[in-house]
Amino acid sequence: MDYDWLGHRLYPNSIRYLGFKCPGCGAGVYTSKRPLPIGQGQLAIVASCFCVTHFTPAVDGRKFEPVTLVRWVGFVEQVTAMAEEETPNRASTA
Repeated sequence: MDYDWLGHRLYPNSIRYLGFKCPGCGAGVYTSKRPLPIGQGQLAIVASCFCVTHFTPAVDGRKFEPVTLVRWVGFVEQVTAMAEEETPNRASTA
């Protein structure tokens, strides 16, 4: 089975399971083993589950901050907060 992350075709040996499940959707969180080109000469590690895809860009052009459960919870909370802001309040539009 092949994987496709935003146009990057990845094979199963190109990704790894991070060892935890997303608190938002319950799916396992996987990451690319190597940085992927994301445009304008930038590279990033890609991590995703069913509800969030996150790009971790290089720090100082070389090091990548690891994706941990604590950081992933923060990403999920940010996405949830953005979705709540975009959802109109039906009571105010009636």
